[in-house]
Amino acid sequence: MDKIRKILVICTGNACRSPMAEGFLKKYFRQENGFEVTSAGISTTGGMPPTPDAVQVMIEQDIDISGYLSTAFDEALVRAADLILVMSDMHKDFVRGKVFGTDKKIFLYKEFAGAIGTDKNIDDPIGQTITVYRNVRDEIRDLTEAIVERIMSSR
Repeated sequence: MDKIRKILVICTGNACRSPMAEGFLKKYFRQENGFEVTSAGISTTGGMPPTPDAVQVMIEQDIDISGYLSTAFDEALVRAADLILVMSDMHKDFVRGKVFGTDKKIFLYKEFAGAIGTDKNIDDPIGQTITVYRNVRDEIRDLTEAIVERIMSSR
């Protein structure tokens, strides 16, 4: 894989998982120059705020995503990204079906973090309890730490 500068995180509605991942990635890359992190959803019209529970659990980590507005999936975003991280196989299949030539730069979030076990996907917390949101947030946080370490060690 070429040098990673632009990272795109994709989930379904761009209201929970991908904004959380974007928040963590931006926090961890804050001291590094030249990184651009964005996120998008495959089933959003764009312009929607994150869920209140996503905002709350991220505030607990000193990351404010309250001003974030969702971005709809767009071929140009995919083409511009050096690395595309998705939350599930469904997202991976969707992107591959819409944009040819993404195979070498699209990975499951867990896959790129090196944490593939029996469950490859990160569950969608939408409509679930705040405890589920916290569990998903913690999973994303831990995976993000591994992702950042992998990217930084390859520079």
